Amino acid sequence: MSRPGFAEGVGLALLGAVVTPVLAYSLLWLVPSHQQPGVLCLLLGMGYGLYLLARSPAPAGRLWLAFAWVFASLLSARLFTGLWPLLAVQLGMIWLTRSWCFHRTPLAALLDLGLLALGTAAAVWALAHSGSLHLAAWTWLLTQALFVLIPQPGGAESPTQPDSDERFTAAERAAERALQRLAART
Repeated sequence: MSRPGFAEGVGLALLGAVVTPVLAYSLLWLVPSHQQPGVLCLLLGMGYGLYLLARSPAPAGRLWLAFAWVFASLLSARLFTGLWPLLAVQLGMIWLTRSWCFHRTPLAALLDLGLLALGTAAAVWALAHSGSLHLAAWTWLLTQALFVLIPQPGGAESPTQPDSDERFTAAERAAERALQRLAART
């Protein structure tokens, strides 16, 4: 599967900006008021994580990463009552997922961590100045759409896929074997 594009990230930001206030309003009826921010944080973080795992080009480790994410989320919800530890766990799992599934080098992972911190700071600023969950979600997700622009050595291929020279060589050998089988039949 190919890496997600920037336009897809913008579409996800729009969807997230619409879904977040609706989800927050729904939680008013389902969860006690002191737990609503934490539950909202967990649901949004895990939703974004599922999107990342679904779009991941990495062939292995996605299921274990999903289990680790759920385990870390439930453990942090059980151990910590405040919003900030839950947010830190979600951001950490997002960074781990993007580093594992999309980035090849430590430098790309560090740039991604910086982008994650910048987006979180921008979303907190937007929420503090506007009081709007809609705007905070839009700001955070829009900045996160930029992660696909972090440069990867050798192009945007997955680290587990062979490079184009290896694929060409393999295809050339397969064609030669097919021609030899055809020549042997005549």
